[in-house]
Amino acid sequence: DEINKIIFDGKYFIAVGIKTDWSKRPIPVEANLFISENGFNWQLISTNVNRIVRDIAYYKENHLIAGTGTTVFQSNDVLNWTQGSVIGGFCNF
Repeated sequence: DEINKIIFDGKYFIAVGIKTDWSKRPIPVEANLFISENGFNWQLISTNVNRIVRDIAYYKENHLIAGTGTTVFQSNDVLNWTQGSVIGGFCNF
């Protein structure tokens, strides 16, 4: 398990990373997403993000998670995520 990035969106600290289950084959990978209101107490958020997560960004009420390849996920509330893709430099949701 690893944390790749932490951001603050004005309300929450949000940390993203990956969780791997080394006991299974093939090795499944899923995203770890944690939120915190104070930066000390963290809550694991269950998501439908099933990719290796490398980065998170926040801009104008939109959270974007980038993984490997062209897959991205978008959320307005940090709880519900929509999968999209990057094609030619543009995000498609």
